[in-house]
Amino acid sequence: MNQYQVVLNAMPSMAATPESIKHLYVQSRSGGMVPITAVATLKPGLAPTEVDHEGQFPVVSVSFNLAPNVAMSAGYAAINQLMKDLRLPGDIHGGFGGDFRRFTEQQNSTPLLLLGALLAVYIVLGMLYENLIHPITILSTLPAAGFGAMLALLVTNTELRSSRSSPSCC
Repeated sequence: MNQYQVVLNAMPSMAATPESIKHLYVQSRSGGMVPITAVATLKPGLAPTEVDHEGQFPVVSVSFNLAPNVAMSAGYAAINQLMKDLRLPGDIHGGFGGDFRRFTEQQNSTPLLLLGALLAVYIVLGMLYENLIHPITILSTLPAAGFGAMLALLVTNTELRSSRSSPSCC
């Protein structure tokens, strides 16, 4: 479907009533003037008072809050599943904003950040020990330490989650 943004400019006397709009003329491709009723159907109906746009496309916002003690990753997975179950037409797309958009951006960049952190630690240890092998020996203990940390969380039945001390907006 082709969509065009149309801004109607008319003298106040020509747009005073809905009936007066039928007497407006628009320019045709050939340059002549034709009545607006020749190219558009004018009928009264219900319409939103405001249509939000993003990138020149109409958008609608749906807001929600996660239930208490629900991790953001679980909420993200549940909402994605609901979007799949809706079977929306191909020209309707969904996306996240606010905290969830930041969450997805962070999820995508986390492996690269971890790799960068390991490289930085390797460089610092290499400079500290003036050796290329000792940093690898030290960093080789990280998987065992990670396993021990996960085991401690499992034994104490504690979730690994980040929390904010300030409420979020947007």
